[in-house]
Amino acid sequence: MVLQNAAMVTYLYNPENCPKTTIEWLSENPMDRIVLDNATHWASVDQPELLAEKILLALSFTEKRSLNART
Repeated sequence: MVLQNAAMVTYLYNPENCPKTTIEWLSENPMDRIVLDNATHWASVDQPELLAEKILLALSFTEKRSLNART
């Protein structure tokens, strides 16, 4: 519920190890998504560089959207 009500949310996940219920929830709730290929549940521990790269990507999308909304 919190994610649904938050503005400009980006969901980072690996569909290979994401629970089916989460995949179904994502299909029913529109939000930006970034796939972390080959990541485990603990991407911040086992793939910190990949996670940091994807977070920067998500932030750049958010910034562009924010700037476009102001014009």
